[in-house]
Amino acid sequence: MAQRRALIVHSVYRNRGGEERMVDLECGALQQAGYKTLLLTRGPEEGSSLRSKAMLAVGLVAPGAASHALERALREEDPEFVHFHNLLPHWGFASLQKALDWGLRKGRKVATTIHNQRWICANGLFWRDGAHCQKCLDQQNPLWGAVHVCRGNLPESTAYASALTWAWTRNLYNHPGHTLIALNETTAVRLRRHFPCATVVVLPNPVPLPSQQSLPRQLPAAWSGQRLAVVGRLSAEKGISRLISEIRWGRVGADGTSANPALDPHTQFVIAGDGPLKELVEAEARTNPRVLYLGQLPEEEVPGLMAACGGVFHGSLVEEQSPTALRLAACLGHGVWSWEGRLKAQDLKRWGAILDVAPWREELLRILR
Repeated sequence: MAQRRALIVHSVYRNRGGEERMVDLECGALQQAGYKTLLLTRGPEEGSSLRSKAMLAVGLVAPGAASHALERALREEDPEFVHFHNLLPHWGFASLQKALDWGLRKGRKVATTIHNQRWICANGLFWRDGAHCQKCLDQQNPLWGAVHVCRGNLPESTAYASALTWAWTRNLYNHPGHTLIALNETTAVRLRRHFPCATVVVLPNPVPLPSQQSLPRQLPAAWSGQRLAVVGRLSAEKGISRLISEIRWGRVGADGTSANPALDPHTQFVIAGDGPLKELVEAEARTNPRVLYLGQLPEEEVPGLMAACGGVFHGSLVEEQSPTALRLAACLGHGVWSWEGRLKAQDLKRWGAILDVAPWREELLRILR
């Protein structure tokens, strides 16, 4: 009997993050289940020159090298299913169109995991001018992303907003042969409302439970007060600039108390990660004992960091889909704090059930088959 085959398609970010981690997990899980897994990736190196960027913008909707590579893989590998993780910018909607046409002809499943808000929002975050924004969602019009220059520059914002609008007019998300995998129920409700012809299912990211917890080698002597770990991308929308500002300048209320741990002079934040605000964090750590920066940690050291700190701070200012670090902390029994203080167990249920890799793999295969 021929070995079953799976095709995974993903655009790699400039800074590897949670989506790349999920792609790696899925490939390993499918191989364990007996699949020959073909991973098609394209990354930032495909769009570094000015000409490449122009071609990349056109390729968001028009057939090109990416869609031809996908078409060739479908023909040569004849997979049991195709699973997209991140279409934009390197694969584009022409690739999705080819996969959906192929799926209808062959009677095969084509699925897309909705990792962020880029199905309607040009920057994928519901984030504009330093604040939450759902204008494109509320008005069902992705072109507002171009009007408000939501990706930081007009050409790129226009390219993304126009591509999303094109995909909507072509009904690519609302395709009867398309399965949309939402990471939480909030996103699933929106997808079902906007794309009633598609199949929408909910499957949160898995949380691999560590067999052992290795302490980060850089962690120095104990802090006299409370310690909270901050793990993830160092960017404004993740609350990093606000956190540094409040640690440095924040003041408690007139009664001298506040639930916000950033305002507590006895709380130290141990930050691990990388991103555009890395230099800000490094500069603050050099002069402020309440900030300890460890850089980007190996994944196996993150549970040990959480255990050493005794808790995790979740300061994201955007709508998270399936925050792995936060859910791992909850699973290991560590406290989770936000700007309003410690979160309760029911607050964490919004991100769905916590599955280890094995049951997650079985549920994923049930969906994709």
